[in-house]
Amino acid sequence: MNNQEKQTFAKKSLTQALLKLLKEKSLQDITISELARESQISRVSFYRNYPTMEAILEERIHQLLHEWNQENQAAFETDLRENGRNDLQLASLFGHIKEQEDFYTLLFERDLLQLMIPQLKIVLIPSETSDHFAAYLEAFSLYGIYGWIQEWIKRGMTESADELEQWLRMREI
Repeated sequence: MNNQEKQTFAKKSLTQALLKLLKEKSLQDITISELARESQISRVSFYRNYPTMEAILEERIHQLLHEWNQENQAAFETDLRENGRNDLQLASLFGHIKEQEDFYTLLFERDLLQLMIPQLKIVLIPSETSDHFAAYLEAFSLYGIYGWIQEWIKRGMTESADELEQWLRMREI
């Protein structure tokens, strides 16, 4: 096994172990030693790959959201070009979250869902703006979408992505 393969194996083992431990207790109650023991990866390897346990979750969110976004990018761009809005992308985002329900629900239950905000910003608002008004509107939209996600998970994800898309298409902004 080369170094890249070892690193990939270590990261995967740490991620799986952390998710397993999060099902049992809060992040604050999990120690690095416990994570190392559960993953069978040394503490040194943990610190070689991650500065914090939150970084493991942030990387997993990044992987999931970026894979979803890449798989659907062409359709999202077409919808944006034809309709001037990203309704399809937002509806698809809810579909993605539903497909990964166990993961996102676990984050919600452990009060860690906010870790997805920086990654949502990257996929939903990919470029920075120097215009203050535009930046405030983008922040308003980003945190509004996050609020929808949070409330939807809290309410048990009862609405389908199609229902949410219809609601999104009715919004003014």
